[in-house]
Amino acid sequence: MIAPPSRLAVTALSLCLSPGCFSQPSTEADTEAAGSSSGPAAEASTSGDDAPAATGEDADSTTDSGSTTGSPVEDAGSSSTGEPDLDEDRDGYPASEDCDDTDPAVNPGATEICNRIDDDCDEVVDFAFDVPDDVETIAEAIAMTRKQGTICVGPGTYDESLQIFKALTIESYDGADATVIEPSDGGRAFGVGPDGDAVTIRGFSLTGGTGTWGTSFSANGAQDVLLQDIVVRDNVVVSEDTACGGMIWAANNARITMRDVVLRDNSMQCTWTSGAVHVASGARAALENVIVTATTATVTNGGSAGVSAVGGDLEMRNVVVSNNHVSASDGAAWVSGAVELIGPGSHHIENVTVFGNSADAGTSAASGAGVDLLGTEEGMLEVVVVNTTSTHNTTLGMNTRAAGFSLEGSEFVDYAFFYSNAFGNTPGDFGDEIANPLGLSGNISVDPQFVDTSNVDSGLWNLTLSAGSELIDAGDPKLLDPDKSASDIGAYGGPAAARW
Repeated sequence: MIAPPSRLAVTALSLCLSPGCFSQPSTEADTEAAGSSSGPAAEASTSGDDAPAATGEDADSTTDSGSTTGSPVEDAGSSSTGEPDLDEDRDGYPASEDCDDTDPAVNPGATEICNRIDDDCDEVVDFAFDVPDDVETIAEAIAMTRKQGTICVGPGTYDESLQIFKALTIESYDGADATVIEPSDGGRAFGVGPDGDAVTIRGFSLTGGTGTWGTSFSANGAQDVLLQDIVVRDNVVVSEDTACGGMIWAANNARITMRDVVLRDNSMQCTWTSGAVHVASGARAALENVIVTATTATVTNGGSAGVSAVGGDLEMRNVVVSNNHVSASDGAAWVSGAVELIGPGSHHIENVTVFGNSADAGTSAASGAGVDLLGTEEGMLEVVVVNTTSTHNTTLGMNTRAAGFSLEGSEFVDYAFFYSNAFGNTPGDFGDEIANPLGLSGNISVDPQFVDTSNVDSGLWNLTLSAGSELIDAGDPKLLDPDKSASDIGAYGGPAAARW
């Protein structure tokens, strides 16, 4: 068993029908980009390397970190004063070369980051553009920054809707709690277009969006996109005559990684809805240390509320999907609560906790409120579930399917369960089309005994395991917890649990 986590933190998907199968993400070629804003610099957008002649990156921002540890360098020779040239911080660089020999993270081999420190000792603090000190808006900085540059953003609330079409890093100094993107015109905070390869966005809260698709963030064909330390909250979409969804949306063969991301308290009211995270049309998304909670969706035809994929691929590791709810008016085709996977596609679900979600179809048909698999004639749906628990989810409506794990269109679905748990779901833990896996391959049915789910705010639930939980050390023996014990089942177990 590992200690309770202290914080949140993916790789591109590579599916195999056995537990513990992963591959690292590939990096595609760089291309070019532009930014737009509702602020004063809205017309400053540009494209590609034709930006104004400013240097958008540190002179040696591509150097390797090179940091090492060990004993002080006592025999490195003498400094220009004739004194011994010691390495007091043991980073491999003597004091004569190190601009701060008291901090091992600062040396000529370090990588420059947005922290108001000259990390790499090149006499340049951070990068060329600091928002708002050097330029007023993020959009203006995007327009003036060359490909592969980095923009540092100070704390505050920015009324901007940004478009990116080139390799770029946009990073806040003080993290998501202090740095907010809230477009007043209802546009999305960030959109990355087909040429926006190798884009990293780190340390922001995205709120106030009202757009129908990709409400806060969209990746349309972009490759190698990373979202890290992101909070997506309080976005509201209302569209009585159109479909909507995907506070974070990836489509058209995009490749996106979400790490240390929280989506909470978002709502949708449309004819059809996708999940708060939606992957479609050949896109691939990797979710690691992600929480999706308190999403509400009201639909007239059908939809889901948590995480969904239609013709796209998902890898979910160390993910919580909790307290998401979808309800439908009479006559809706179907509803699905937490995780909805529609073929074709390949999905790997590892160390995921699905808890307390609901799907209410009224007098209409309802799919599962937990993990719902839907095979179609479009192509095979392949799903591996390992070290995952689906508990206390509820499905209501006519012709309802099981709320733990449900399946329709089994002739188009290949699935496998390993070391997973289903318990206390209404009306059942496994659907009729799923061959009951309990007692096989380490699959069990027990109460997970989470530490605390009493708070009315599910963002404050503690879904780690109590000391007496039977999910402790009950996971795949090939996937160890960080303390090298057998892995726990659920979001806070397995090799990546230390990143919380």
